[in-house]
Amino acid sequence: MKFKAVILVAAVAVALPVTASNAAVRGKGKLTFSAPVSCAPCPYNLSPEGVAEDAQRDGAGYDPNTALDQDHSDQWACSHPPPTPSYDDIALKAPAKAKLLVVNVTPGETDDWDIALCQKSAGGYRTLASDASGALGEPESMSASVKAGKTYVVRAFNFAAVEDLKGTYVFYG
Repeated sequence: MKFKAVILVAAVAVALPVTASNAAVRGKGKLTFSAPVSCAPCPYNLSPEGVAEDAQRDGAGYDPNTALDQDHSDQWACSHPPPTPSYDDIALKAPAKAKLLVVNVTPGETDDWDIALCQKSAGGYRTLASDASGALGEPESMSASVKAGKTYVVRAFNFAAVEDLKGTYVFYG
C-alpha cells in the first residue's frame, strides 16, 4: 500500500503545472516600449488576407468589437503585425530551468497599449499569449509556458498612447 501511495503522490507532483505561486524565480527584469500611435481606423493587427477572409465569412468586414474578430486579432498579433511601425519588440531569452513567463504592464492613465507574446516558428512568428483590454490606463498581463534557452518576443502595440509603456517580466521554473 505504501508503494501505491508514493506512486500516486509522484504522479500528482509531475502533473501539477508550473505557476508563479509554486515555482522559483529564474530571471526577471523591467520593460520599456516606445512606438508611434497606430492608425486607429486600420484593421488592428489583422492581415489583408484576414480582412478578406472575415468579410467573406460574415459579410460585415472586420469589426474589432466582435468576439470572432478579436480572436483573430489575437492570433495574428505576432504573425501579421500592422504595416506601420506602431509596435515595439523586446526579445527575452528564457534562462535555465525556466518553464513559465509572466509579463505585466501598466500604461499611463490615458494610454492604450496592447501586448502579445510571440515565438519564432518555421513560418514566422506565432502568438502564445496576449492582452488587449479596452480601457485606457488599465494594467495588462499575460503568461505562457516557455522552454529554457529559447528566445521569445514581447510585442507592445501602441493603439492610442502618448507615453512609453513600462512593465516587468518574470521567468519561473
